[in-house]
Formats: sequence, C-alpha cells, structure tokens
Amino acid sequence: MATKKPSPHRLLLLLIILFILSPLWQTRLGRLIHDIFLFIALLVIIDIFHLRSKSLKILYRLLAFIALLLDTIIWLKLFPIHLALITFNIFIEICFLGMAILIILRRIYFEDKVTNDTIRNGINVYLLIGIIFAIIYRAIHLEVPQSFYLPFAEQGSTFDPFYFSFLTLTTVGYGDIIPISPWVRVLTNLEGIAGILYPTTIIARLVSLYILHNHQK
Repeated sequence: MATKKPSPHRLLLLLIILFILSPLWQTRLGRLIHDIFLFIALLVIIDIFHLRSKSLKILYRLLAFIALLLDTIIWLKLFPIHLALITFNIFIEICFLGMAILIILRRIYFEDKVTNDTIRNGINVYLLIGIIFAIIYRAIHLEVPQSFYLPFAEQGSTFDPFYFSFLTLTTVGYGDIIPISPWVRVLTNLEGIAGILYPTTIIARLVSLYILHNHQK
C-alpha cells in the first residue's frame, strides 16, 4: 500500500507566518511567539520525513521541543549564554530544515507532472533556505555583534536576521545592514548565489515537467 505524501500547504502556511512575524523578533515576547511557530513548523517537517518507527517520531519531536526550549533560554537570556549552547541549538534547527529541503527537492525531481503541491514544495524550499541562513546570522550576531554594521540604524533598533537573510537571498541589498566579518561575507555570498541559482533551476525543472506532461497527453 502506497504511503500518502503529506500535503505541503501546512508547511507553506507556517513558513509564511514565520516570514510575516519576523518583525516581532525585536521584542522578547515577539521572539517567543516566533519560536513557537518555528517549533510547530518543525513538527510539521517531521511528517515529511515519513518515519514509520514511533520511537523515532518521539525522538524527533523531543529534539524539536529541545530546540524550542534552547531558543527560549538563549534569546530571552534566561541563563548565561554559552557558545556550545548556541551551536547545539542551531545544529538541531538546521538539521531539521536541511533534511526537509533535501526530501522536498527529491520529490520535485522525481515528480512526473507539475501539480499545485509541486509548486508549493518549490516555494517551501526557497523560504526554508532563507530561514536557515537567518538562524545562522542570528546566532553569529548574538555571539559576535560586530560582524554586522548598521550604518542607518536608529537609536534602540536591533539587528533583524530574517530581514537581512531574505534581502540577501533575493539579492536586493539596500545597504542598511552590512556584513563586516569575512566569514559572514562568505555566507552572504553563498546565500546570494543560492537565491539566484535556485529559482532558475527550479523554474527550468517545472517547465520541463509541464512540457513533458503535455506531450504525453
């Protein structure tokens, strides 16, 4: 019996909510709300993994909860922050999101026709890429704030990793946030390249699937 594929619309909705709520990251309560939605997104991503073992599902859900707990501790500064804690936190989140990207891309590659789910999956991957880089930028800024320069920042304003990440991914670059650290510049270059190459390759794939499907009719 074939396993039913989870619909990507729930993940897309959650990622869009994360994107819209990113300005709330400026406040402590906003960060908590944002992290809760990220936790829900991780739970939805677990369904994408098609885990048959109940123990593995429990383990992944536990890891997702640990990621939420660590986010709360780190970003609300409930305890002294250590680099190891930050590294472990972003490792869990990036592993979840990275695995989701690989699985979704594999599905897109093996699709034999373009459907609404195929398009949603393509958008999901694009948003996941931006969120992964945002998580990395956020961790870097927390540990080494001088890695970024805000030349036009008003008093009381703070670094917004989601805003910066999607500006870089879309190669807009307003210049209101400037990467200073050489390693951060490498990351921004990689994200900019991904932001250019991914839409090009995914559009080419979808167009080829559409043409192939029409020829087979």
